[in-house]
Amino acid sequence: MRRKDREITDKKILEEILKRNKVCVVSFGGEMPYAVPMNYGYDAGTFYLHSAKAGKKIGLLKKNPNVNLVIYEDKGLVTADVACDYGYRFSSVICTGKAEFVESASGKEEALKKMMELIAGMKNATFKPGEAESVCVIKVKIVEMTGKQK
Repeated sequence: MRRKDREITDKKILEEILKRNKVCVVSFGGEMPYAVPMNYGYDAGTFYLHSAKAGKKIGLLKKNPNVNLVIYEDKGLVTADVACDYGYRFSSVICTGKAEFVESASGKEEALKKMMELIAGMKNATFKPGEAESVCVIKVKIVEMTGKQK
């Protein structure tokens, strides 16, 4: 990281940012870069995402499981009298990881529960029969995580 003075190295702070937010931008490899904002669940170094069972994301993941996730908090504009002195206060976390598809119904339900807990504060969410099986659930184990703030 070029701006070491803005780097977040405290894992606890990085985890707090991940648990405080609800949307990440996931980038997938391919002939052309492809990035999509997605809701997520997070627990102990692992992201949980859900998707339709078919589509561009799924096709790209089947070819290349490497992903990049960006979580960004806009903390407000910094104003000034001169244009080049303007800026933003922010916190961000960038993670790289390997995606895998969760296949079992119980695994999907556990992942979806993590999502509902983070997104809605709902602990132990319940699902109608067959609901979890109807979606694709993606598990991303973090390989590397960096953070930055201003």
